[in-house]
Amino acid sequence: MARRLTIGLLLTVTLCLCAFAGYQRLFSSFAAYDDEGYIMLSLFHFLDGEPLYDKTFSQYGPAYYFVQAMVHAVTDWPITHDVVRFKTLACWLMTAALAGGLIGRMTRSKPLSVAGGLFCFFHLERLAMEPGHPQGLCVLLITAALFATTFVRRERSWIVLLLGFLVGTVCMTKLNVGVFLAGGLLLAIVSELPRSGINKWFARAVLALALALPAILMQDMLFSAGGMPLGGIVLCSTLAVSLTVSQREANLKFARDACPAKACRGFFAGGSLAVVGWSLAAMAHGTSLAGLIDGIMLQHAGFAATFFTVSPVSWFAVFWAVLGLCLAISAARGNQTAGLVAQAVLVVIAVLVGGRHLAESFAPLLHGMQDRGGALLLIGCGTPFVWAILLRVPIGLSGRGNESRVAQKTGTFRSARSGGGFPRAAVCLVAALQPLGIFPTPGTQTAIASVAILLAAVVAVADWVEYGIVVSVHRRRRPLMATGFAVLLLVTLLARDIHLCSYRRSLTPLALPGADRLRLPAEEALRHRWLTDALNANADSFLFRYNGMNSYYFWTQSPPPTAVNATCWPALFDDRRQQNILAAVRDQRRLCVVREHQDWPAEGGGPLVAYLDGNFEPCIKRNHLEIWCRRSPLRAGVDQ
Repeated sequence: MARRLTIGLLLTVTLCLCAFAGYQRLFSSFAAYDDEGYIMLSLFHFLDGEPLYDKTFSQYGPAYYFVQAMVHAVTDWPITHDVVRFKTLACWLMTAALAGGLIGRMTRSKPLSVAGGLFCFFHLERLAMEPGHPQGLCVLLITAALFATTFVRRERSWIVLLLGFLVGTVCMTKLNVGVFLAGGLLLAIVSELPRSGINKWFARAVLALALALPAILMQDMLFSAGGMPLGGIVLCSTLAVSLTVSQREANLKFARDACPAKACRGFFAGGSLAVVGWSLAAMAHGTSLAGLIDGIMLQHAGFAATFFTVSPVSWFAVFWAVLGLCLAISAARGNQTAGLVAQAVLVVIAVLVGGRHLAESFAPLLHGMQDRGGALLLIGCGTPFVWAILLRVPIGLSGRGNESRVAQKTGTFRSARSGGGFPRAAVCLVAALQPLGIFPTPGTQTAIASVAILLAAVVAVADWVEYGIVVSVHRRRRPLMATGFAVLLLVTLLARDIHLCSYRRSLTPLALPGADRLRLPAEEALRHRWLTDALNANADSFLFRYNGMNSYYFWTQSPPPTAVNATCWPALFDDRRQQNILAAVRDQRRLCVVREHQDWPAEGGGPLVAYLDGNFEPCIKRNHLEIWCRRSPLRAGVDQ
């Protein structure tokens, strides 16, 4: 009883420290590109009854909006910057808790479970740059799906149905992320089925589709400087994990003595239920079938070319990926040294990433494109070696009496060539495919795409703490090492709390409607206040010439001209959407246009762009900010 109370107290203290740190970070960060305001505004119009895609512009699926609608219906919260940050904090904490639970169930180590949850919490810090973004829901559902794999049993076949539903919901939030998750989990499921007859060919077909994902996603960019390293990493890593998984017998307990296709049927049934359910809900809300198809799939066709950013993953990562695949082939042929080397590489990467997290605890969060917590290191160097956690017993331990205990505790196999059970296979295969999420723009998606890799690295550390690098350490001392590591992270978290609290207090309150708790650097806060006051004094409504800073619609409490709003709208809106906005603003005499002279993308044109450039001129300036008012009729020329 005393031990349980101690553990409960430790978990409570850890959760409170994480919540405090997350609060300080969330309420002292605001991204200049303002994805936050765009998502908030689309959610506002959705809750106001406007149908998605046909009238309310969004790049994301309907599942996100209905989940958010349920939260607001239960809590009766308004849509404000403060509320959005509290929702993000809850999502962030739940993801970290699920990650800790997953590590705990796979390693049976409570200290490393806490450490894994803390690592995940640190790793997802970039959520503070884009509060309310659908990727927060995506990473929560991905972690929940991986956690659910630890409960799969024959008597719990409904878990596979749940897995499918979670995957379908991710697909109906961000299609590409859902497809990568579906591919990883489906590969894990088919790898557990008896390898005979149609099962073998079905497994090969699923693997072929997974290997083709880089080519399908990147198309002409696959062989470019930004596509080849990423495609090579995913291809080699998926092959390495699949090869390692194939070296052992089927272990999925609910598949034994049952129909071999039962697992796949349940997975597809759950996914179909989610896709059809969220689609019907969107159509019941007013979205047309054509609008739904365009919003979820078709409109994304040109995004890769429009927003492509060269991946920061180095070409050296291709060599690293080939090395990982060669070691996997060697390990599959019985070379235990190859498996040991792969495990050692993954452990070293985990240590380096941990060092990055500790060092960056006190560094400011500047931009979503900023690499934090070694996310690129995990993707570029860690992904090719995630298969190492399937080699549960390291070299030199056969015959020591440890293997049977490992199998009893974790349900894993007893030879160095065997796999690590269904949850480990699922984590590895999801980790191998998720890095595709950083294409075409490696922003905050880098953190989301590397979460499964981070979890695999923590599991590798747990394996070595228990059975590998500390073989010479007395067994009773090994838990002390894990406990010491967790305590180090907790001390770091406490120091981070103190630092972040001190930093936030040094900032200036934004003091705008709905953002009472948000504090920013003095110059930034003053700029936001000045522009808000200027718009309130000079405009009934307004537009942004380049990047849409939609948060100002909440701060000025002025409605936008239409429900079609986004960030880089000149590149996102086709002529039809621009014509609809133009029709709504043509007769508004007190319409203003905000232009910010920064490095916003200037690509894109269209009738609305031409109309704004031809009929407005600067009237108020402050540094790099300009407010444009309508020209006099004689100077405006032809009204476009």
